[in-house]
Amino acid sequence: MRFGVLNFVFSLIILLVARDIILLERFFTMIAINLGYHMLYWFYVKLYDFYIKLEGSFEKSFWYFGIKFFIVFGFVSSLIIAFTFVYNFFIVKDYATLTAICVPIGLFLGVLLVQMKLEK
Repeated sequence: MRFGVLNFVFSLIILLVARDIILLERFFTMIAINLGYHMLYWFYVKLYDFYIKLEGSFEKSFWYFGIKFFIVFGFVSSLIIAFTFVYNFFIVKDYATLTAICVPIGLFLGVLLVQMKLEK
């Protein structure tokens, strides 16, 4: 929750500071960053909620391995996406891509929450 608010504030700062982009593009960038963060986080949390509601042992074990696969996929994806953004920032000098760093962080936090809940 706290990082979601920080993400929103960060995207508002981008909206106000990035003068080299037209206002409509800045607005859509703000929306894309927030949707990317919240939708990836929400996706992983809902996967776990669906897993909890299952009652059959076969279905539950099937979903358990499916969620484990998605956890590994989420960790790897968040690292690759974050590395790409940081690479573009330092090597390519594309400073605008670093503003979307909140998206892989949201993915990582969603995966981490599901992993912690699954281990309980």
